[in-house]
Amino acid sequence: MIIRAILWSRSAHKSTKRGERLLISDKGESMARWINMAAAAGIAAFLALTGLSAAAQQQIVGTVEALAGKATVESGGARLALGTGAVIRMGDVIETAGDAKLAVRLNDGTALNLGPGARFAVDQFAFDPAARKGEFVGRALQGGFFFVGGRTESMPGAKVEIRSPHALLGVRGTAFFAGPIDGEYGVFVREGRVAVTAGGETLPLSATEGTTIKAPGDKPQPKRAWGREKIDRALASVGAR
Repeated sequence: MIIRAILWSRSAHKSTKRGERLLISDKGESMARWINMAAAAGIAAFLALTGLSAAAQQQIVGTVEALAGKATVESGGARLALGTGAVIRMGDVIETAGDAKLAVRLNDGTALNLGPGARFAVDQFAFDPAARKGEFVGRALQGGFFFVGGRTESMPGAKVEIRSPHALLGVRGTAFFAGPIDGEYGVFVREGRVAVTAGGETLPLSATEGTTIKAPGDKPQPKRAWGREKIDRALASVGAR
């Protein structure tokens, strides 16, 4: 909202400047330059606060490790075809075709498998072993995925979370599945812990436990152990084992 207001102010100033060019004095020109400088400073401050610098957006965070079928990435305003070995950058949105499966390996060893018709955004990734700091924030916009946490999760106070239309998933030391299954949105933890927040309620899951959410905005169903057949179907749907 802040950035939109700043850009609108600059646009409005340009329009006024054109319309009143003959009425602007030297003092007015100085004021115009001051407004432009203030707007630019405001944008720079906003980018600094949010971390959305051009350099950050170009940061390479991982590579495509395996791909069956077709997949694309929205990166820097362009849509590009993906192949094995292709780089993934912070801010990218990965998309798989309706019959494709894809595996990504991040720089800290995190493994991310996407099933058919999936869209996943890598919003934030930071891994600094020297400073013992790490962060991963992603959005599962569509479809299913399997996540195996890497070294970032071992950092003190590390933030690892994935948001989907159905739930916010807080992750710790984890290997877990999330995605459509049996007409609902399922979350199953193979290792570690996941806090599933949905419908104003947080449900903690531990290894071998799962839950389902009927629709966006609904609360998670009570946790229970999933049967082997359901687990196998969930993992197979995203190319995991």
